[in-house]
Amino acid sequence: MLSIRFDMPLWLMGLYGGIMAVCVLLLRLLLGKRLPKRVFPVLWAVVLVRLFVPFSISSPLSLHIPLLGEGEVLWSSFGPVAQSAPTVEMTAVEPEESSALLLGSGAEASYNGQTAEESQGLSFPALDMHAASLALLWAAGGIGSGVWLAWRWRKCQGVLQDAAPISNQTVEQVLQKCGVRAEVYTCDRISSPMAAGTIRSEIFLPTRMDFHNRELLEHIVTHEAMHIKYGDNWMKLFMLAALCLHWYNPLIWLMARELSRDLESACDEAVLSALEGDSRKSYACSLMVMAVSGRRGNLMYSSFSKNEVKRRGKGVPAYQKAGKFLVSLAAVLVVGTTAVFATGGTTFYDSGLCSGIQAEGCYVMADVFLNREIDLGEFAQGRANAAVYKVLSESAGQGKGCSQLQREIAGALSKEFGVEPGAFRVKGYLSIPRQVVQEQYAQLGITEKDGRYYYDGALVHSITDKDDGNTFFTASSWPDGGVDLYILRDETGAIKENGFQAYLWYRF
Repeated sequence: MLSIRFDMPLWLMGLYGGIMAVCVLLLRLLLGKRLPKRVFPVLWAVVLVRLFVPFSISSPLSLHIPLLGEGEVLWSSFGPVAQSAPTVEMTAVEPEESSALLLGSGAEASYNGQTAEESQGLSFPALDMHAASLALLWAAGGIGSGVWLAWRWRKCQGVLQDAAPISNQTVEQVLQKCGVRAEVYTCDRISSPMAAGTIRSEIFLPTRMDFHNRELLEHIVTHEAMHIKYGDNWMKLFMLAALCLHWYNPLIWLMARELSRDLESACDEAVLSALEGDSRKSYACSLMVMAVSGRRGNLMYSSFSKNEVKRRGKGVPAYQKAGKFLVSLAAVLVVGTTAVFATGGTTFYDSGLCSGIQAEGCYVMADVFLNREIDLGEFAQGRANAAVYKVLSESAGQGKGCSQLQREIAGALSKEFGVEPGAFRVKGYLSIPRQVVQEQYAQLGITEKDGRYYYDGALVHSITDKDDGNTFFTASSWPDGGVDLYILRDETGAIKENGFQAYLWYRF
């Protein structure tokens, strides 16, 4: 089960998006000649989702990149967003100060030398000013990028104002064949064809184009119709918005350029698939006819620059219709890439949910932490305490060990809060009542008198009592003792067979 929390800071969204963009480029470099071209626009769409949605989805396949050390404060463009939990330090518990033998218990939270209560009041005025400055810088850059792109769009719209609608039977047949509804115009102020509009789809053709050449007209209109059919204009719109949001990230600008190229290549492939017969050579010639010397690719519409057409033309002769195997491989690649990169890895967020939960008759004490920052709703701690206590109380007398109870507790919390068990980190410790410990010791020949331990009448120097996980409790006696005792327990708290040894203590 997946759970979602919308808490990812802006800079982290851009960083993960940039890393994903690099991975898509590597995939294209390695498999670009074998996979269907439409695969890569789909992968770019996944990157755009990451850049826009501040989601954090924990998934077993998520790629987690540890960016900051534990105990550091995470900062977004608008201030602190999360803080790692305080470091937990283990303190010794003397047997005479406790009513139970605690193996690995007795924790006191501290943060940079302060208690948890004191650390809650920490303030960061200098960092607040720094974050405010970064927020203003980001806003200024975003507004500037938006103004520049809006100016470019407005300039393009001004050019298209002189466009005139055309009525051509070949054009209408092509649009009908492609299943696309669009208005087609001709304009003498543009030098290459383009598809525009999102709600209202439009195709613009340059007047220099030979409208009497049926094959050329069919190729070009089909290409622009494929842009509309696959929603490429929508993708470019979101791409431009991503540039405004993450203007400071050069990887996003690189992504925008490569996304535009992949959209053109995908449309070329779609055209070749739609055309009848072997039209690769004639389609490549049509591209070269419409190439414009000296023009660079444009982020806002289809690119027919000479260099771009040369690049695309090289792939046209090698086109082959993808078989079932390649289509299946492409689907697996898209799903796998999304699972690994689009989901936010389970981050280490050492936040204590509940601690020291015990139940009568159960020798395990449980602490529960969150593996990531997550909103569990109202009264989360009380609900967690009740769920953990129920598991421990129902296990009383059943001989269940720490590892089994940890799994059961994680499952109970998953059911209670509706998130995956991996969101919880459960720590189980042996916590055996003192009376039970004394009874177990008595069976081994260990007695206690006046706060001192004796074994077969000899004063004990020390007792080392531990479980398989080396979680131990040492009860030291007096230096004048002459016997060291070692006790090994299983995870249920029972002393193992042959798990007791006594050794003479030699004083020098």
